[in-house]
Amino acid sequence: MVKAFFGLLIFLIVVSFTPCLRGEDDLLNSTGFNDFCVKWIGLLNEKGCYSRDHVCVRKDEKDPGVIIAEYRKIGKILEKRVKKTTNEKVPYVGILKYYVVIYKSKGKSADEAIKGPFQKGEASITTEIFYYKDGKWIY
Repeated sequence: MVKAFFGLLIFLIVVSFTPCLRGEDDLLNSTGFNDFCVKWIGLLNEKGCYSRDHVCVRKDEKDPGVIIAEYRKIGKILEKRVKKTTNEKVPYVGILKYYVVIYKSKGKSADEAIKGPFQKGEASITTEIFYYKDGKWIY
């Protein structure tokens, strides 16, 4: 009987603490942050300078006769996290952290720079913070 009592007690402790252990994963899914992150990175790739098809062109600040074409490539996602806040109007904040690598090409004209070849340049980590309001993530 004592063994059964302790078995039941351990079971109740595990069950009662399991939501605490899974809290962040549950928030990632229940708030839709996972889906939002996929859409956000898709939007960056579509609209920003985040692919070979979306190259940005600018003058070289150090050498006015040179044009630089560049794009960024989003690499591995390092972190996705949702945290509760104490603000009723903004109950959650979401954190998205990922690698970004910059590719550059130089030329005497924009067309020449866009043709490439592109060289792999700096790598950095980008951290973005979003907030959840009125049932949706805001960027």
